[in-house]
Amino acid sequence: MHAVCANRLDLVLALRTAPGIKVDASDHEGNTALILAAYAGLDEAVIALRDMGINAADVHGDTALIIAANENHIGVVNILLQAPDINVNSANRHALTALHCAALADHQGILCELLKADDIDVNAVDDHGHTALMLATASGHSDSVELLHKDPRIDLNSKNLWFHHALMLIKSNSEIAAGLRRDADVMVDDETQPGPWMYMLSHLVCCVPSDQRPPHSDEIALIARDEDARSGLH
Repeated sequence: MHAVCANRLDLVLALRTAPGIKVDASDHEGNTALILAAYAGLDEAVIALRDMGINAADVHGDTALIIAANENHIGVVNILLQAPDINVNSANRHALTALHCAALADHQGILCELLKADDIDVNAVDDHGHTALMLATASGHSDSVELLHKDPRIDLNSKNLWFHHALMLIKSNSEIAAGLRRDADVMVDDETQPGPWMYMLSHLVCCVPSDQRPPHSDEIALIARDEDARSGLH
């Protein structure tokens, strides 16, 4: 792990096959050398280490793929996706997958690469029932919404724990709303304004580093507080 932190590829390659070295060992935070390389965006180190515990997770449940998607390291994501043992649907402790994190952070290039995976579950839900499309929609990321929307595997009518589907999670973005309404399969009979779900969504920015959070995360938090006040939530 120290070799990775120092960006010493020569040491990584030498230590990888050294007798007695446990390449997939982790620190007190659950970080393996591969996870650290993914976080730093070190493509060559990831290539050298990807066969060593590729689906290992840290204490937050984040795998190298989730971290790379979250940090917008598209090269690392591509390298990991090429590994035969990669679990593209691995989820962290909030049940957020790499696709969720890319959608929430508006990382469109990452979304494109993830959607190429045949076994990706585009309708996977987090622990509050949100799909990647829902998170992108609620965050106002119109380009990410478009990428997800046009994938034929997407279930536009999937609902979260409060029975809201993607169209119902739009607060003020008319462009996104118009795009979803044009789809013949989306249900538009109930577009009531979201309530308690906003409170839960305001906490999902934990998936995104503070300097890369969606541009509407502050607005979401304010809306959540307004919704709480009106509904009596505490």
